[in-house]
Amino acid sequence: MKCQTHHIQTVVPNIKQTLKRTQSQVIGEIGESAVLYIASKNKDWIARKVDKDFGVDIEMELVDNEKVTGQYVKVQVKGTVDYQIIDNQIKLMVKTNFLRYCSECRVPILLVLVDTNNDLGYFIWVQEYLRINKTDINKHKSTNIFIPSTNDFKSGLKNTIKNIAAGLNHTQLQLDNDLTRFPFFDKGLL
Repeated sequence: MKCQTHHIQTVVPNIKQTLKRTQSQVIGEIGESAVLYIASKNKDWIARKVDKDFGVDIEMELVDNEKVTGQYVKVQVKGTVDYQIIDNQIKLMVKTNFLRYCSECRVPILLVLVDTNNDLGYFIWVQEYLRINKTDINKHKSTNIFIPSTNDFKSGLKNTIKNIAAGLNHTQLQLDNDLTRFPFFDKGLL
């Protein structure tokens, strides 16, 4: 009996050419990790990474005296190593499809800009920003928004962001009133 030898040739792709981890991806991951870490370190918040990222990266739930409240804010994180503060404002280019999404959401959405070089975070409540500034979100693919440099994310978790999640502000009341535009209210379905 003759022994036959078969040579199977396997083709291994050159990984260096097919897979890349860009600097932009690294900065984005660091930004998200920073927000999760800062929020989780604060006893008044439970921070969860959103698995399917469509407009928001993180969900934060308010805790009051160790009781989970069911009061939320959603967070979109933008990591960066390059930004400028001019007149106490941080200018940030944002896609208008994200802003349109935020304008339709009843749950408050924060945009958090994270300086990954200096571990700093700045936030803006998107729906309130749109309401106050009457930002046109229908003409262009992107637009500039301005985040006050005084809106420190870590400090905001202790008061301003708590009030946003708890609905203790005019904008949240307006978002709640906007529910009446849905047809199931007119038909007594709720």
